[in-house]
Amino acid sequence: MVFCCVILQPMKSARLALISLQNTYIDFGIRYIASSARSHGYHTEVLWIEQCCEKSMNTSSLNAIVDWVRTNGFTMVGISVMSLHYSMAVKLTRAIQQRVHVPVIWGGIHVILDPERCLETADFVCVGDGEEAVPALLDSIDSGNKTPEIPNIWYKIEDQLVQPPRTVIDSLDDFPAPDYDLRHHLILSKNKIMPGTTELFKKSMPWSHNRHYVITSRGCPYQCTYCSNSALKRIFGKKHSARIRSVENVMKEICDVKASFPFVDAFAIMDDSFFFKPKGWIEQFCSEFGEVDAGFGALMHPRTVTRERMEMLIDAGLIGVQMGLQSGSERTSRDIYKRPEPVSEFVRAANLLDEFMDRLLVRTYDVIVDNPMETDDDRAETVNILSHLN
Repeated sequence: MVFCCVILQPMKSARLALISLQNTYIDFGIRYIASSARSHGYHTEVLWIEQCCEKSMNTSSLNAIVDWVRTNGFTMVGISVMSLHYSMAVKLTRAIQQRVHVPVIWGGIHVILDPERCLETADFVCVGDGEEAVPALLDSIDSGNKTPEIPNIWYKIEDQLVQPPRTVIDSLDDFPAPDYDLRHHLILSKNKIMPGTTELFKKSMPWSHNRHYVITSRGCPYQCTYCSNSALKRIFGKKHSARIRSVENVMKEICDVKASFPFVDAFAIMDDSFFFKPKGWIEQFCSEFGEVDAGFGALMHPRTVTRERMEMLIDAGLIGVQMGLQSGSERTSRDIYKRPEPVSEFVRAANLLDEFMDRLLVRTYDVIVDNPMETDDDRAETVNILSHLN
């Protein structure tokens, strides 16, 4: 069985190459865009760069990528950019522009937060959800329109910024699941591009641990200052924090993945706040996931951890939790990070998780270190909290 989206339209002439610069094979954004573009009838391929870093973006790798773009006749290239990838994205984009002469579009969190600087290099930037915007841009390229007005797509004409409104997609169920059709995925390894096989993808995260990553919502109700969600909420408003997939939609993806890749024995749910769901959502999810031959893990906020919830989740297959402390200092948490709960709430939640340590395989606690705004006393408070964890 091949896990892929259904082609809804005849294939069109524009061809899309998507390149992920992440050093894992997760990248939800790239996978969602690939599925959406393909469902609109556009030939789309995804290139992953094995253990991507500055050293891996050498002349031989650049030549291999440029040759791949040229040989396959791609008419647009999309690159997913986080802040640490910026210099690599610049180098790669300029090589493609100068040697293949096709437009390059950037997307990702760095682009959303700093689009004008990104347009110093990229031909287009996607400044919000791209599932509708990127296929619309491909439609324009397909029809020969080089100056489209598409929400979430910005570009420049003779140094004049064209910036249609940013929009937020309300229903996440309207899109195909992230793309895991390996027939359209390739890996750049040791300066050579080769077809992406299950064996190659299992050499790196997350499949190297037989895990598969899933996201069931976008956004977060909190506004911690160290997190991009606080900036995204300023840009997009309240809508950013309230977009949730239905249980049916999530479970279809999980069951399809499990059928296509039977070696997957755990699903990591990467929502920023897993419990931020409508009434009954968690209960329905637990009921349905209990039928899957796999475990799952989730990110949790201390305030949401209760004994009743933990018992229900563990009975359904929960095997790992990740929870944020960030700092054991009340001053740092309250005044710098703007976290909504006292440190004592983290201690309460951690103690409750201890009661289930015989059934939870993994308990991970997040801490921000090397914060120049913290004092030695602040750091000592963090060490004190950590020293009392089991």
